[in-house]
Amino acid sequence: MGQGTVTTNRLIHEQSPYLLQHAHNPVDWYPWGSEALSRAKAEDRPILLSSGYSACHWCHVMERESFTNPRIAQMMNENFVCIKVDREERPDLDETYQTACLLLTGHGGWPLTVFLTPDLKPFYAGTYFPPEDKYGRPGFIRILQTVARVYRTERERVEAIAQDIVKGMKGQLLPENTEPGISLESWDWTDLPREAVSRLKYSYDTRHGGFGDAPKFPTTNLLQLFLHVGYEADPASVDMVVDTLLHMARGGIRDHLGGGFHRYSTDARWLVPHFEKMLYDNALLVPLYLAGYQLTGEPEFREVVESTLQFVASEMTAPGGGFYSSFDADTEGEEGRYYVWRYQEVIDLLGEEPGEILCDYFGISPEGNFAKGTSVLHRSTGEEQLADKYRLSLPGIQDILAQGRAQMLAHRTHREKPFCDTKIITAWNGMMISAFAQAARILDVPGYGKQAEAAAHFILENLMDGRGRLLRAFKDRPSQIPGFLSDYGWLINGLLDLHAATFDHSWLTQARSLTEVMVERFWDEANGGWFDSDEEHDSPLLRTKGITDQSYPSAASQAVLALIRLAEVDHRFPALIDRTFDVYADEMAHNPWGCAALLTALQWWQSTSTEVMLLGDSQRSEWQQMVECLRAQFIPRLVLFGLTPGWEEIWQSPPQVWVSRQGALSSEAPAVAFVCREGTCSPPLTSAQDLAFQLGKGYEIDSRGKLERRFDLGARREVDG
Repeated sequence: MGQGTVTTNRLIHEQSPYLLQHAHNPVDWYPWGSEALSRAKAEDRPILLSSGYSACHWCHVMERESFTNPRIAQMMNENFVCIKVDREERPDLDETYQTACLLLTGHGGWPLTVFLTPDLKPFYAGTYFPPEDKYGRPGFIRILQTVARVYRTERERVEAIAQDIVKGMKGQLLPENTEPGISLESWDWTDLPREAVSRLKYSYDTRHGGFGDAPKFPTTNLLQLFLHVGYEADPASVDMVVDTLLHMARGGIRDHLGGGFHRYSTDARWLVPHFEKMLYDNALLVPLYLAGYQLTGEPEFREVVESTLQFVASEMTAPGGGFYSSFDADTEGEEGRYYVWRYQEVIDLLGEEPGEILCDYFGISPEGNFAKGTSVLHRSTGEEQLADKYRLSLPGIQDILAQGRAQMLAHRTHREKPFCDTKIITAWNGMMISAFAQAARILDVPGYGKQAEAAAHFILENLMDGRGRLLRAFKDRPSQIPGFLSDYGWLINGLLDLHAATFDHSWLTQARSLTEVMVERFWDEANGGWFDSDEEHDSPLLRTKGITDQSYPSAASQAVLALIRLAEVDHRFPALIDRTFDVYADEMAHNPWGCAALLTALQWWQSTSTEVMLLGDSQRSEWQQMVECLRAQFIPRLVLFGLTPGWEEIWQSPPQVWVSRQGALSSEAPAVAFVCREGTCSPPLTSAQDLAFQLGKGYEIDSRGKLERRFDLGARREVDG
């Protein structure tokens, strides 16, 4: 870069929207790569690594305050090799140095700010730093000055700190159980998920739902664990899930006009969110609301699913079918400005009485509940309560609410929209493919299946290299970053859900093929367990085995879940599944919060999944009746395969257990089902009533032969006071 005003830096050549946001900083930013690392070694300079993502509010704040400041940029350029990382492109780098930050400071987050020796060992770290001392935090200027001085004058101390941190990181990121004493035989594995739920119940918020206090996250990993453990053994745990779903659906964490959910709530009531919208949050919440709908029959849960998927389809879907990553929290430099409302603004827009009704319903007041007299929309009262208050019929109130909502949404579209990160990430697309596919199957909406198929085609056509391996991301063109374990695990599970929704054999074939690659590239043959990255990533210091859930369930949990769902099609998989739980036993037992997704996978493996195999003609009414039977109720740990004529030609080496049953296809019945549990399969079932009876062993079945286990919402239909 030349002297004087800097107009661009090296990030201008990157694909990542987050890196491009910093391309005009006066900081001499490098992307992660050999050029930056070689310079650090050649000049013996410390590295300043900054990791974040485009929807991160405090990342934007630090950029405005520090990275555009010429004085601070000069200090950075003169003393450090400065590297900018998009954590969504390189989760391996972020997790490695996020762990270092936790060890050094006790907390983590974004923007992540880490100082490294030239051989990539961390010795000082933090998150957001204001330019000057503020908020009880040291100023970035003081940090830069101190770190540069200490690196020059106290090098032995720096190296000693770095060595200690690397040692601690290995303990955190390479969980291995190769010592005798902890094994499948010495743990009561059947009870471990149940014991975890018993411990985690103490952190449940009985008033507002969810876990812990402010800030409060959706914690979909915990909700799934409670759902799967509680359904058969502890109905109170399922009540906690249902209550949480209700509170989130009615809180400000949900966008009541445009659909979808924000990242988290800044308070315990789910009222004031952090306004960024992430693809993965919405993808992970949809299956929970689908389960809630199956369990309760509550129309509100179905409406949440439909509005969330409508938002994703209209606002987060690329022309080619892939799904975008996120929406920013800020517009015009203010967090949440796009989403909040003033009382008089609503009255002026809708008129006096309709405006009052909408303000009552959404909790909009003259004084506001957010910044500068604005209000975050939330459901603060019920429709029947409004009808009584305004002396109108319930249908009349519902019409006013529907019209008012539509007018407010139309008005909002004229505001400046938050920035959308149009990067398409393989793992997150796998999550959303699963969400659309499950909604297609459970709600019987074929359009959702088509949306999932379009995204799957996009990923397989654009993010597969010539060797059948996945790539991480797409922005205008495929990135050159190989796929991580999370990309494989989430996409495989998404494809399995897509097969269950469409009964298209090709999705099952592709899922199996990717599973082979996943095992080859990421399974640790020597010590067991799953590496997060493969050898082609050249991850710094170590190839991590991060098994704890972060913003979404761990990659290891999705890898082992994929094997569990395909356990019958490959005789090697059960041994790998057992070895996975053996390796991660200690961490699962002692850290149930962080390992909730692995514990849910263990519940699948130990408490028996229900495998249903349909054979026949998917166009016949008998087949459709069986599918409706499966749709009508929540079946925990359902693995569904549909084998229609011609499936043998698609599979080069069909599973022997399926071949042994294909004789059922030649029977006179147009559709045949098998229900398999614990390696034992039912006799051929030729009617929906027979299927319901077989599925309902151990459950209640009504007089019509439908499996019923409904959780009554009762008084919870109305809003809490």
